[in-house]
Parts: sequence; C-alpha cells; structure tokens
Amino acid sequence: MRITDPVLVPDVSIWCDHINSQEFEAGGCASVVVGLYPSFDNTGKKILSPISLQQCTDVATKSSLVLQVYYWDDITQDPIVQADWLAQTLQSEGLPVKWIWADQEQWWTDWSAWQQGRSGAIPMSSVPAGTPALISAHNQKFMNELHSKFPQSGVYTNNGFVATWAPGMNSWLPEYRSWVPQYGKQPKEATQMTWAQLVANWLPDYDILLAAGQLPQSVMGHQFTGDSCILPGSYSKDNVQLPLDVSQFSKAFIDAIKANTLNPVSGTPVPPTTTPTPYVVIYTRINVRALPDGNSTWVRYAVLNEVLQVVNITNGWAQLADGTYVYAAYITPQSSTTPVPPPPTPIPTPVPPATQNYVVIYARINVRAQPSGNAAFVRYAVMGEVLQVVNIANGWAELLDGTYVFADYISLQTTTNPPPPAPPPTTPPGTVNYVVIYARINVRAKPDSTSTWVRFAMKGEVLQVVSIANGWAQLADGTYVFADYIQKQ
Repeated sequence: MRITDPVLVPDVSIWCDHINSQEFEAGGCASVVVGLYPSFDNTGKKILSPISLQQCTDVATKSSLVLQVYYWDDITQDPIVQADWLAQTLQSEGLPVKWIWADQEQWWTDWSAWQQGRSGAIPMSSVPAGTPALISAHNQKFMNELHSKFPQSGVYTNNGFVATWAPGMNSWLPEYRSWVPQYGKQPKEATQMTWAQLVANWLPDYDILLAAGQLPQSVMGHQFTGDSCILPGSYSKDNVQLPLDVSQFSKAFIDAIKANTLNPVSGTPVPPTTTPTPYVVIYTRINVRALPDGNSTWVRYAVLNEVLQVVNITNGWAQLADGTYVYAAYITPQSSTTPVPPPPTPIPTPVPPATQNYVVIYARINVRAQPSGNAAFVRYAVMGEVLQVVNIANGWAELLDGTYVFADYISLQTTTNPPPPAPPPTTPPGTVNYVVIYARINVRAKPDSTSTWVRFAMKGEVLQVVSIANGWAQLADGTYVFADYIQKQ
C-alpha cells in the first residue's frame, strides 16, 4: 500500500540542537514529529529534556504546523512506569500535542553490552536479547497503558522488526494506528538539498512492506528517509544544517488530529484466525522463513515427517500457525496414509554454513533483507563490527542470519584489524566516573561540536572524566563529550 493523500512531515530528535519550524512550513511540511527524551534535574528527578521541550514550543508558537511526538519505548524499563511518566509529563507541560507515537523497535536487554557490540568489542550475537514473547508483551503493556491515558496514540515499527524479533505483536497491532519506517529510495550518503529537490527526486514510488498486524487502513505515515537528507529547518549548535528523517503522512489524518475529530482505533477486531490444518514435511529438510519469500529471513529448519499447522496457502507459500512460512510444494496434507512415526532419536541441530569474518569499514552501513539497495532495511552495522559472511555475489555479502550488506563496505578480518578489546572495568587514577543520561551522545576529538566525531556513547555507559571546562568533559582517552549529557555516578 501507499499513502494516497501524502503531506511531508519531518521528525527531529535530541541530536538536533534547535529547529526553524518556519523553514519546515515554507518547505511544504504540514506537521512535525518531535522526539521526547527524558532528562534529570538537580535533584535527580526525571524530567523532559530541555531540547525536546524547546523543539515542541517552537513548533507550537512559531508556526501553524501540527505537533506530533514520539517516545522510545525501552524494554529494559517498566512499561507502565514509562507510559505513565510520558502521559503525566505531557499534561504538566501543557504542550498542544495532537498525537503520540510509541517507537517500538528494541530487542536488546543490556545497553552496556549493546554498546560493546556496536563498537566491535564483543560479537553482536552475544548481546543479550529479549525473547519474542517478552518483547511483544512489554510493547503491548506500554501501548495499552499509554492509550488509556492518551487515546491519540499509535505505534512506530516495521515488518523487519516484528517478523524477526516479535511476531506476537501481529496479534495486537490492529488495535492501533501505525507509522511505518521503510527506506526504499534515498541517497546513499547524507546529501544537502532543498525541500523542492527532495520532492523532485526522493519521494517514495514503491509500496510499503507492512507487518501482518499493520492493517493498510490504519497506516497513517511512511518514514521514507533515514538521516540521509540534509534539509533546511534542523540545526546544530553552530547553525549547521543536520540530516532529517522525513515521512509522508495522510493529509486526512493530519487534518483530523488538528481538529480533534479522529476516533481511536481501539476495538478494531483482529483478523479471524483460520483453523490450522496439519501438513507433513515430505523432504529431508526445508527452510522455514519469516515471510513468503525465498529471500526473507531464515527462521529454522523443518525436517522430514514433521507435522506443521498450516492456516493458509497463497501464491505457493504455506503460512503456519506461528506466522512463519514454508514453500507449499515441500509439504502434503496429513492423512491416514501419511502416518508420522516418532523419531527414534532427537533430531540433531543443523550445522550452520561455513562463514568468514568481515569487518565494517564505514561509520554506519545498512543491513537489508535482500541483496538490493531497495530491499527492506533491517538494522545498521557500524564501523569495526564483525559480520559473519556466508557468500558474496553480485556485489552483496550474505550474512549468517540471511540478511545482506553491500560488499564494498566491509573488509576481510585479519590480524591487523581485530575488534578492539573491551575497556578495563577499573577507574584510571585521577578520573571520576560519570554516567551518560541520554540515549546516545557524540564523543569528539576536541571540545567543539564541529570537531572530529570519534564514536557514540550510549545511555548508562560509564565514562572516566579527567576534567570539565567550558561545558565540555575531557575523558581519560583524550576525547570529549558535552558535560550536560552526563552526570556523576
């Protein structure tokens, strides 16, 4: 499906120091989605980040743009506590927010380990992840609570995340409106342009790939660029234009929430489930995939004589009761003539294909579901991250989990480019431990927001600070972070 009555809507995060909402409006935008991030006051109380508050205020007081917001739902935190804080904060601040989107795309359960994985200190596969049941249950609890306090709310997520990490979300996603990120057409590198050039060259011309629970009639927005278009309206502290995520939203939706006439989706029935029919696998081993596509994410193997519960067969693919798929020609309906004897011994775990370790050589690259620059985005891989490559063909590297990266962006791992070791746990003499209090902050080579970027430091990460001067904290390794983004441990 596509947004049939599209209007442009940028979204801004805490990495943007300030915005010019009049430039958004002059560029033809109808609304802005502002990221709401928590901060802490001098007493340690959790409050709304001053940057988020100022961005919301600028949209509300300096333009006629409709104000929407989003909030990252952290699965390592209590969902009810997060939702209640969000609703109470919006009420206490008195912001004219017309819609809240829950950003639900997290699967890891340890931020410190995730940061080590992103930096290459440990394999990403060793970063603890929530079970599909845990992720789906957490996200549903958050949405139920938020929706009860603020009915003008919906879910930001996509098919890649749901199919891979939380297929259970498909059972309750129909209850909410959706905003879907999918980047099928955008510049390969961050490119400065005008709003007119964006409209002329980069608007989506493809169908949005939805999760099973994202009903087309409930999809209100499509985020079609991700940090690749540098546009007027988003600025650093030094008034340098920053990349923007840009979406197309339904004009009818924007008009309705502006007028407060939109009815909640809550109560939309989940599509009826067909009674499963038992089928038997008739080949030695077949692939079970996340989607009805031979290039989609591999889930597991099904083996000869295994009984599968099939709910539907369409276009040559059989949908199983758990939401996964197998090729229909490899199974047959179970009958009295196809008894299934119990296996005499446990089925051995399949041996994964041989792999070679490759290292990411650019700051951030796209991992995609298929070997195509237009394929569904799965995640980012970052510089220094080690990827297990199964095969390289036609310029694309296939990874062990069935995803793909562009082969020119990685290099075969050798003894000269091993991942960096994890930092020592001890505090160096003459330093003080500080903790990062924002989701992600920049670490720079010098105490200047325009100096060379070194890496990201993540929320909860402990930094060894040597000194703080002129608003910048010098770390033990000689790099710097903005002091307002950390607090003493």
